[in-house]
Amino acid sequence: MKIDHCPHYGQGRCPYYGQSLSESRPISVDALKVWCRENSIPIYAGDRIPAEGAAIVLGITAATLKNRRSLGLGPPHVRTSRGARVTYRLSDLAESFRTKGNDG
Repeated sequence: MKIDHCPHYGQGRCPYYGQSLSESRPISVDALKVWCRENSIPIYAGDRIPAEGAAIVLGITAATLKNRRSLGLGPPHVRTSRGARVTYRLSDLAESFRTKGNDG
């Protein structure tokens, strides 16, 4: 069975679906929305998700995503007006899968 919306595309083998991810198609924003809803990841205005959710989508730990962010690596992020919360646009996450796999 092929999963068309696996958020772990590009990692080798999906930890949830168990299939070889080279068999998966790159994911779309709509597929990411569905996956986030199914996995209780909140979606904020502007189709943004919290950093913790983005880490899950990318298949890495929140600490790794934070480290990558501090080094200027990974998908673009958005800080709230107070700078306390970091979010990621689903479109940026989908683009990172299309261009680089999960290396963001």
